[in-house]
Amino acid sequence: WINRGEPAGKAAFDAGLREKDIIVAVAGQPLTMDIREFQMHVKLNYKVGDVLPLTVMRDGRKHDVKIRLVE
Repeated sequence: WINRGEPAGKAAFDAGLREKDIIVAVAGQPLTMDIREFQMHVKLNYKVGDVLPLTVMRDGRKHDVKIRLVE
């Protein structure tokens, strides 16, 4: 679920993230953390205005998504 009513959700959707996408990599590194660890990783390593590069699986294919962080 992507909350497009909030700036962060709108930015993610506009960057290409879609519902049911599965994040498999962050900045080219395989994702080996749970959701809380992922959120902490983003907060510790990125700031507002940075671009978060993700690789997601969608319909059995990998897609690269670059989300500019807001708020």
